[in-house]
Amino acid sequence: FSSPSLFSLCAYRSAAMEVTTPKEVTAVNGTSVLLKCTFKSTHPINDILLSVNWRFRPLGQTTEESVFYYQKNPYPLPSGRFKGHVTWSGNVLKNDASITLQDVQFGFNGTYSCFVANPPDQQRASASESSMNRGEWR
Repeated sequence: FSSPSLFSLCAYRSAAMEVTTPKEVTAVNGTSVLLKCTFKSTHPINDILLSVNWRFRPLGQTTEESVFYYQKNPYPLPSGRFKGHVTWSGNVLKNDASITLQDVQFGFNGTYSCFVANPPDQQRASASESSMNRGEWR
């Protein structure tokens, strides 16, 4: 039984760099969902030095784990819960650092953070996914 999943997102801003995620994203277990992350920098985009690091904190835990890394090329994880589930959907030259989660699982419940560094600028935005209750996504 699959129900919609709701992702709540928030953004953090600094004077030099702004990273933004939408307020809500809906997903259904077993489908794909785009985790949108856009950024604005006061410095020109350096596509060689610019890096994107997506992190995940499982619901109710304090420790984060890596989801995906990008610097000039996408680097999906070779192991772990997200192996084979994450693809690069961004284009840093268009200020887009988005990823797509494929075959969404209940174990993906938690907080996703998008960290963008365009030296000397850097900033982070978090995307919070709602909790699972009684086998249904809320």
